[in-house]
Amino acid sequence: MNNNRLKHIRSLLEEFKIDSFLVSSNINIHYLSGFNRFLKDHDGYYFITKDNAYLITSPLYSGAVKKYTPEISLLETTPDKWYTDHVVDIVTSENIQKIGFEEYDLRVGEYWDFADKKLQLVPLPLRNLRIKKDKEEIEAIERACLLSDKAYGYILNEIHEGISELELDKKLEQYIVDNGGSIPYQAIVAFSENSAVPHHMTGDEKLQKDSFVLFDFMATVDSYLSDMSRTVFLGKPTKKQMEMHDLTLKSQEKAMSLIQELWEKGERSIPSKLIDDAARKVIEDKGYASYPHALGHGIGLEVHEAPALSRYAKDNLEEGMVFTIEPGVYELGYGGVRIEDMYVLEEKGLRQITQSTKELIVI
Repeated sequence: MNNNRLKHIRSLLEEFKIDSFLVSSNINIHYLSGFNRFLKDHDGYYFITKDNAYLITSPLYSGAVKKYTPEISLLETTPDKWYTDHVVDIVTSENIQKIGFEEYDLRVGEYWDFADKKLQLVPLPLRNLRIKKDKEEIEAIERACLLSDKAYGYILNEIHEGISELELDKKLEQYIVDNGGSIPYQAIVAFSENSAVPHHMTGDEKLQKDSFVLFDFMATVDSYLSDMSRTVFLGKPTKKQMEMHDLTLKSQEKAMSLIQELWEKGERSIPSKLIDDAARKVIEDKGYASYPHALGHGIGLEVHEAPALSRYAKDNLEEGMVFTIEPGVYELGYGGVRIEDMYVLEEKGLRQITQSTKELIVI
C-alpha cells in the first residue's frame, strides 16, 4: 500500500465533495493498494474512506492478500454477505453520504446493485490518477525498456529471407520471457506492404528480399510496461524507402527538440497537441499523408494511459510524465515506417528511456 497515493485519492474526495471512493478496476486497485493477484476483472473492490481503506473480495483471494499485502484491511464475501453488504456496513459505521465510483469502469449491473441498497453514487473521473510517475515507477519502466532494447538487439540476428512474421514474433516474445519479462500483448511484426497498416495483425506472411520489417512490441517488468517500434530493411532499400525512414526519424526528432526547447524557456505545462502538430507537419510538408494515429501516449501499468499526444488531446506535458513519441510514414499497398521510443519529463527536461539505434538497419 502506497500512503502517498492514498493521500492523493483522499484529496480527490475533498475536491469532489464525496465521503468515499469505490475502486473497481484491477489496475487502480493495484496502483492504490499494491495487490495485483486478481485473475479477472471485478473480482474485488478497494473501498477508500476518509480514515480507512478496505479490500473486499472472495475467500478465493484471501491467502494471496494475506501473503502479498498483509497490511490491507481485508473483508471477505460469504454467501450471506456479498460485496454490497460490506459496503453498506462501512457506510453505516462511518456515516458516509456519497460514494464516488470509476465512471469508465463500473458495470451497469454493479451500479444497480449498489443503487438498490439506496447508496448515493457519484461518477468520478480518474483518467489522470496515474498520469505522473514516481521514482519507483520510473525505475520499473526503465527496467522494462532495457529488456526491450536487448530483445531488439537479439531479434535483428534472427531476420532472414523466408521466415514468417509469426516466427519472428514468437522468437521475440520468447526472448523477453526467458529474460525475466512477460508479454502484455502480441507484438506487431509486419513485412512489406503489411508495414503500412499501423495495427497489422501478425500473420503467416514470409519475408522476401527488398522488404520493410516493422516491429512494435512491449515487455512487462515488475508490472510496468515498455513500448518500442523500429523498422529495418531486408535487401537493398530504394531512395523512396530510405526517404520514408529518414522522414519518420526527423518527425520524431522535431517533437523531441520542441519539447526540450519549450522546457528550457521555462514552460512547465506544454500542450501535447502542439507537439503532435509539429511532428505531423514535418511529414505533410514532404507530400506524405499524415499518420492515422496519435503521436504518442502515456504508459505505465497500462500500455495506453494519460497523457495523450494527438491532434485532439487537451493534455499538457508536465514533469513526471512518461510517454511515447511514435510518428510514422505509411503508404498503403507499398509499406510503412514507424519509430517509437519512450520518454520521461524530468527537472532538466526530456529524457529518452529506450536506447536502441534508430538508424535504418539494412540486413
